[in-house]
Amino acid sequence: MPMIERWRHQLAAGLARADLERLTLHDAAELLRRLVPSYAEFRRAVPDLSAVRWYEDAELAIADGIWRATHRPYDPDWPLFKAIGRPVVNEDGLWSVGSARRS
Repeated sequence: MPMIERWRHQLAAGLARADLERLTLHDAAELLRRLVPSYAEFRRAVPDLSAVRWYEDAELAIADGIWRATHRPYDPDWPLFKAIGRPVVNEDGLWSVGSARRS
């Protein structure tokens, strides 16, 4: 299984086990730290690809995991959204988070 797909599955599993309605900002940050590698880890794991692109893919995987786990609309006050930044929906209906779609 490709690395990003493995992380996507880990994220979905972590979100499925979390009490999403009661998730605090601290809990959300901890969950993301456990499930998503740091930028440096991406650079080491994927030396032959653009680390920036892979990190953007991780941001999208986070958003995808949230959507799949909760099917909830954007709520700026929900702690998990606060932890990862404001999600937006692009023209094809896919979620984008933080810097995932830089101009």
